[in-house]
Amino acid sequence: MPENPGPGPTELRAEPEANPLSEREIEILKLVASGAANKEIAAQLVISPNTVKVHVRNIFAKIGVQSRTEAAVYAIKHGIVSVSNEAPTALPIEPIDGDPGGALSTPTAGDSVEPQQRQWLMPAMLVAALVVFAIAAWRLLSPTPAPVAAPTFDPVAIERWVRHADLPTAVSAPAVAAYENQIFVIGGEAADGPTAALWRYDPTAATWAAQSPKPTAVTDSQAVVVGGRIYVPGGRDSTGAVVRALEIYNPRTDTWEIGADLPAPRSGYALVALEGKVLLFGGWDGSDFRSEVFEYLPDDDRWQVRTQLPTPRAYAAAAVVAGHVFVIGGADQTGPLSDTTIYIPEADAAGDTPWDTATALPMPGAYLNAATVADTILVVGGAPDGAAVAYSYNPADDAWTPLDASTDVEPRQRAGVIVLGPLLHVLGGVETETPSAQHVSYQAMFISFMPVLESGER
Repeated sequence: MPENPGPGPTELRAEPEANPLSEREIEILKLVASGAANKEIAAQLVISPNTVKVHVRNIFAKIGVQSRTEAAVYAIKHGIVSVSNEAPTALPIEPIDGDPGGALSTPTAGDSVEPQQRQWLMPAMLVAALVVFAIAAWRLLSPTPAPVAAPTFDPVAIERWVRHADLPTAVSAPAVAAYENQIFVIGGEAADGPTAALWRYDPTAATWAAQSPKPTAVTDSQAVVVGGRIYVPGGRDSTGAVVRALEIYNPRTDTWEIGADLPAPRSGYALVALEGKVLLFGGWDGSDFRSEVFEYLPDDDRWQVRTQLPTPRAYAAAAVVAGHVFVIGGADQTGPLSDTTIYIPEADAAGDTPWDTATALPMPGAYLNAATVADTILVVGGAPDGAAVAYSYNPADDAWTPLDASTDVEPRQRAGVIVLGPLLHVLGGVETETPSAQHVSYQAMFISFMPVLESGER
C-alpha cells in the first residue's frame, strides 16, 4: 500500500421566474411527460416509487392539473419539454382512481371524447373486431404446425469485453459519472499528479471532448448524479492533502459551483446516490482509515452524520439495489478486505441497527468500484500490488460470479467504472505503475427482442 497522504448547454425552462417547481420536480415532470410510469421514474432516478408518487402529487398541486396528460401539456406549453415536428409526442397513460402512478385505465361513460375522435372510434372498433375474428378463425381452421426448435444463444461465445476510443489523457482513479447518455471522467491521477481535467465521452459518436476543469485537482474521489448535477466530494489534492471541498458540476451549462464542505476530509471513500441524497462511506482522512457515514442533502446544501460502518475502511466499492447500499471490500490497516456489508437507510432513520452482512467477495480487494445493471452488482478494480478483481454479485441469490475473461482485453486496476445501458465502461487505471488511457466495456446484459401482438391500448 502507498505511504501517506494515502494508503496507497442551457436549462430547458421557460419563464423561470414564474415556474413554481424545484429542479427535482422539473426532472420528474419531464419523465412524466415522456410517458414513464412511477416505477420507471424511480429506477432512473434511484429513488422509491412512493417518493415519486409524492413528488408527482406535489407537482400536480403546484401547477394546477389533475392528470398526467394535463401535466404533459403544461410541460410542453411552458417549454419544459419540446415537441419534435417530425413525430407526435405520446402523452402519458392516465392512472386509475386518480392515483398519479401511470397505471393503465380505460375511458368511462363520463369521459369526454373529442368530435374528431368520435368520427373514427366506431369504425376502428369494428375493424378491430373483424381482425380478431379472422385471426381466431384462421387458428381454428389451420393445421397445427410442427414444433420448431428455439434458436440457441450462448452469451459466453460472444466477446463481452470491447475496446473503445482511449481517454485523451492517461489517468488512474478518476471520478466517473453518466448523464443523458454521456460519460464524464473527472480528475484522477495523471503522470504528473492529480489533475483537474474533465472529459465528456459521446458513445454514439465515439468521441471525447474537453469540458470546464474541476476547480480543485484531486484523485481518489468519486462522483454521483442527483437532480441533473454531478457531485464530487473530497479527494487528495496536488499537495498530498486530503480535502473537504464539495464541487458540483452542471453538465448542461458546463459550469461548476461549490457546495458545503464535508464534515471532515475524505479520500478513497465509497459513494452512492439514493433517494435524492448523496451517501459517503468510510474513506481515508490523510492519516487513518475511517468508518463514518456522511449524508448530503442537496436541497439544503448540508451534510449530516449517519450510523457508522461496522469497521473502518477505505477504497471500498458501493452500489444500490432495491434501496439498500452494498459496501464491498476495501482496505484497512491489515490490508485488502473481502467482506460485504449492507446499509439499510430505513432502519437508520428509525433508529435501528442499519447494517447487515452478505456473502463476502471470493477474494480480498481494495481500490474497487461498482455499478448496478438490472439488480446485479458488477465490481471491478484492485490495487496495483495485488490481484485484479472482476466479479458480479446477485443479491437475490447472495452469490458471486467471476466476470467472463477476455483473451484480448484486461481491465486496469484503479480504474473508474460506470454503467451505460447494458455496458459496464471501465476507464483509465494503472498499467505497470503508470496511468493508463484505456477505455473498455463489458457486456453486462444481453437484450433480445421478440415480436408481440398488441391490442392497440397503451
